[in-house]
Amino acid sequence: MEPNPIVFRDLTYIFLAAVLGGLLAWRLRLPLILGFVIGGICVSPFTPGLRVSDAQTLLMGW
Repeated sequence: MEPNPIVFRDLTYIFLAAVLGGLLAWRLRLPLILGFVIGGICVSPFTPGLRVSDAQTLLMGW
């Protein structure tokens, strides 16, 4: 089984969105989980901009 570079790119998007959302929430003195949720919404397939290309691959495993 060869590694799929798209999965690693999508995981990078997810982690970066979580970190940036967490930092934003921390700066605004909001709960960190709220920042993580906002970061997840930003990279979801239902919003414009950077997004996870294949959600099924991430949900079902590699």
